[in-house]
Amino acid sequence: MPLQLMTMADNLKFNKKLIASLYGGTNYQPYDNFDAIEVPFTDAIPADYDGVMGVPITWLAKYNPDQFEILGTDESDFAPSKTYRAKSKVVDGSPVKSNTGSGGAYIRTESFDSGTYFDVGYPVKRMYKRIFI
Repeated sequence: MPLQLMTMADNLKFNKKLIASLYGGTNYQPYDNFDAIEVPFTDAIPADYDGVMGVPITWLAKYNPDQFEILGTDESDFAPSKTYRAKSKVVDGSPVKSNTGSGGAYIRTESFDSGTYFDVGYPVKRMYKRIFI
């Protein structure tokens, strides 16, 4: 059974969970290192967006091959549009030692707020594993 989806504009107007997750922004966030937008929740997938979207792995439970095409994941199958030459971990504003690899999808942010970020010449926040559709 296909997922019932709202348009991007309706999601941004009525989906309170999406609005609260937009990191202070007013639109779907583009990834810094993938040509795709971040869709933080399955119920926030826009019906009218034609580009690539990164969705949480929990979306697989609702996957319908007649409605979506899986293009890959952020850690293996889908090529990033940008790779970082150097990356350092920043936790609560302070640099820390990190053995973290460079895989995954990152969202560019305005500052190193509380939480874990990475410094790639500007602050980025690592997203949990994403599936690109």
